[in-house]
Amino acid sequence: MLVAEIERRLAELPPGKEIIAYCRGPFCLLSDQAVSLLASRGYRVRKILDGVSEWQAAGLPLVSAAPAEARSTDFFTQREPSP
Repeated sequence: MLVAEIERRLAELPPGKEIIAYCRGPFCLLSDQAVSLLASRGYRVRKILDGVSEWQAAGLPLVSAAPAEARSTDFFTQREPSP
């Protein structure tokens, strides 16, 4: 389902920026599918091997989103939602 949403919303992705895909951990396959889709459409994309917890534990930057009903920006694009 997530990959289908990415495919529907490809035009919203920022052109020319590298996209980093992640999953819940090393055994999750959704990020592999997302990387495959995005790469096939010409996006610069790569996958981190660990999950978000490992990313955060390594001291790397992490942006979290509020629950959907409280968000002021679109989680997918980090832009203001359209009215």
